[in-house]
Amino acid sequence: MSASRGLKKAFLLGGLLALAGLALAGQGAGAAVLGLALFAWLAYETLKRTRFRFTDRGRELGLAFDSEVLDLHGGACGVFVEGGGTVTVLPLGPGRTWRRTLKPPPMALLPLSGGHLILAYEDRLSLTDKGGAEIRGLAFEPPLLRQGYRLVADPGGDWVALATPWFVQVADAGLERTAGRLRFEDAGHYFKYAALGPGGRGLLVGGAYLLDEEAGGSLEARWGWWERGDDASWTRRWGQAREGYENSQLRGVHLCDDAGILCTELWRSGYAFELRRPDGTLLWERPGGERPVLSPGGARLVWEKGQDCLVMSSADGTECWQWKPKEQIRMKRPLDDGSCIVLEGRCLRRFSPAGVQGPETWLKNDAAHLALGAGGSLLLAAGRHGALLSLDGGF
Repeated sequence: MSASRGLKKAFLLGGLLALAGLALAGQGAGAAVLGLALFAWLAYETLKRTRFRFTDRGRELGLAFDSEVLDLHGGACGVFVEGGGTVTVLPLGPGRTWRRTLKPPPMALLPLSGGHLILAYEDRLSLTDKGGAEIRGLAFEPPLLRQGYRLVADPGGDWVALATPWFVQVADAGLERTAGRLRFEDAGHYFKYAALGPGGRGLLVGGAYLLDEEAGGSLEARWGWWERGDDASWTRRWGQAREGYENSQLRGVHLCDDAGILCTELWRSGYAFELRRPDGTLLWERPGGERPVLSPGGARLVWEKGQDCLVMSSADGTECWQWKPKEQIRMKRPLDDGSCIVLEGRCLRRFSPAGVQGPETWLKNDAAHLALGAGGSLLLAAGRHGALLSLDGGF
């Protein structure tokens, strides 16, 4: 039993004994007052004990919503999206939480620092302030089929890209100017994934090309690195394709600004990933590797070898340590020193640079949505409840 629970138990027993003493002494008024005080204290402790929480940690910041959370975004701030376009923005630094219903609901959104948002509508982008009011809008020519909109930011948060299956359009985060558009006709494939390089000067894009529709429509994965010139035109620096009769598809693209590393996940006859430099130099290719995540500085990479092995490696493929999970890995956050934070099922685990497990925290309630935020934080949502947890320091 913890010291806190012991003190509470002693307080309750002492109060009951005092109540009995007053009653035996004929002090009805005093007994009534003490009885009401004990009842109020018990009601408060019961409410505190039974309220919804993801963990037992005292530093958990909880939030309650009017309806079910349907989506969750991390990054510079946390954005909880309810039905009907209602968003709650939780700054992960200085700033105040705000809530607003956006009409019409945006097709995509991107959190910026200080609680600002970039919103994508069918034919325009919108920059909102900390209260959700529009600061500036930027119109664009929409594609014929207005669907599949996604927003990504460069590592510094100064540039954004609107990615659709038909084009990727780059603009500064203040929506004061655009920086050209990369079209699917130029790339030779439709776009499924995009990552924006520092200063909005580079794009890592990936998608699929239909090889032979009459022969059954097999797909070929295609990806490459594009760089922007001073005239806002985009030029391909290098491109890759997985050819063959098997369906070949991408799973995602990522980049690490500090180390200049580009990461591509793909599927052919099995999962694989590769690391390259922006000039196209291949650093490492790992057949059978799944769901790689780079550390902030690019010094380490954590990935999964099937369903029963988590591996920490350096960027050149040198293995640092392995660990065998018993449940599904739902989130992982590697650091440049080789340590890592992992959410396995409902258990948050911390590993040292040598792969030794340290503190852990079990989630009392499971999360339907998870997102990593800036400053070493984890955002969670389930039903009408949300929370912010700090992942730095001990659990």
